[in-house]
Amino acid sequence: MNEKDDFIGDIIAEVAKKHGIAISRDDPILEIILLNQVLLTRYLEQTLTPTLKAIREERDFAVKAVSEVATEARENFLSEQRALHEGWKTDMQRLIDGQNEALKQVVIQTATALRKSQPAPNYRKHFIALLCLSLFLISAIVLFYGVLR
Repeated sequence: MNEKDDFIGDIIAEVAKKHGIAISRDDPILEIILLNQVLLTRYLEQTLTPTLKAIREERDFAVKAVSEVATEARENFLSEQRALHEGWKTDMQRLIDGQNEALKQVVIQTATALRKSQPAPNYRKHFIALLCLSLFLISAIVLFYGVLR
């Protein structure tokens, strides 16, 4: 039994069920129904197939366009983030360099004061403060240098 026979059998069963009329497989009304089905199928193939093809092509084009825009936006975002990161690294390096220079100046001034014959007043307080500042600056430099890598 093929698809045509199933279709005819379904029609015969439907007519019998709804209208109480029994028709045979060789009834001319079935030929008209089959002719109508052939005409309708051809019409749909001629009209819907090109329409579906056009819809698929437009969908594919839209998906590609959206993908390209998303890729471009992602690349722009990453480029901006890289630029911000480079600026931040530069600023941090300047800060570290400034702190290094300040630390050098403090060490030079302390060494100069220690070389003088008379110790500076509150020498011990200055030395402890210098030591604390040095440790703080060194730890900050190590921290920032680690972040830069």
